[in-house]
Amino acid sequence: MAKPNIDSIELRNLLEYLQGFKTFVNSSLSFVVTQFRKRILLLLLPVLAGIGFGFWKYRQLKPVYEVEMQLTFNELHKKTYGEMTIRLQDQIKQENWPWVANVLGMKEADVEHLQSIQALNIARSPLHEDLTSEKIPFYVLANVTDPSICSSLQNGIIKYFNENPLNTERRRVNLQNIQDRLQFLSNQLAWMDSIKMSYNQQLKRGVQPEQMSSDGSIDKLFELSDNFYKEWLNLRSGLDSYKPVELIMGFNPGLLSQKPSLPNFLLRYALLGFGLSFLLLLWLAIPSKSVKE
Repeated sequence: MAKPNIDSIELRNLLEYLQGFKTFVNSSLSFVVTQFRKRILLLLLPVLAGIGFGFWKYRQLKPVYEVEMQLTFNELHKKTYGEMTIRLQDQIKQENWPWVANVLGMKEADVEHLQSIQALNIARSPLHEDLTSEKIPFYVLANVTDPSICSSLQNGIIKYFNENPLNTERRRVNLQNIQDRLQFLSNQLAWMDSIKMSYNQQLKRGVQPEQMSSDGSIDKLFELSDNFYKEWLNLRSGLDSYKPVELIMGFNPGLLSQKPSLPNFLLRYALLGFGLSFLLLLWLAIPSKSVKE
């Protein structure tokens, strides 16, 4: 007797398995369609509920304004301001609004409109990663849901940077140095003024101070006095306005991130509802199928 071909047996078994699987799929789909037709109204409820919830969710979405400011600095390293911004962003992410409101000097209700903040260098790279030593301007970008807070937020960020303990101490030392220099210049100018006044009085009396005129020292005195006075004016004007961090260009709330498309937004929740409908269909159908079997 000839032995059966092993390959033929395996092929026949595979075909029988595929036929059985096809029958199972067809019967399952037929069963699901039948159950869906019977319970179509019940199964449409999750889809309609999903669409309704999606529409409500869409109405709750607020437009996000992307704003940007440019700053320059006179103290510390730019990396420090990048790290300070990261710390502020961490507190915003954790919704620690009392802390954020305190360091920015803003109302807690206002800082709740602040979604995120970041600092970038002039090349638009993260500021905290910039190790270069040049004191060049940097950017601060923020996302807010209410553009009316931009002015107070701008001032708050500058305040946050300037009230860094190191900046506070350096500002105190620098201001003291400026005041000392101003006092020195004032004393020198007073002394020079007395010499110039004496020289002018002698000229009015017809007396020519030969030594001061012959060696040109009086001309040098007038020139030095003029230079000292210009320096005094520059230092005096900067005495009250000196800050470690200063504003170059303020926030401009003109860039608006639009809401997502309403049809696409509703479709997402409709598909979610359809998924729930399918699970509900299986939950309702399987027991009835078991009973029939």
